[in-house]
Amino acid sequence: MTAVAVWDRVPTAMDLLDDRLVRGWRPMPSPVADGPTILGVAAGWEARLEAVRGAGAASAGAQAWAADQAASAASCAARSALENSS
Repeated sequence: MTAVAVWDRVPTAMDLLDDRLVRGWRPMPSPVADGPTILGVAAGWEARLEAVRGAGAASAGAQAWAADQAASAASCAARSALENSS
């Protein structure tokens, strides 16, 4: 997701984290004195991912992103078909 404009409201940090997790993003641990640690809002990402998967539905942002990807793929296929037919 490259823009907040796909949301019907201002997304929270957790909304953005949920969408990233649903699409396969994983946080990278930061090297700290006590060893590698995931900091910030992503600290509980594993439990958050299970909650999102358990809900069975993607958020509005993830749904908008998926629709945009499908429209883009359809547009590319149509353009390719047009180029190959001439």
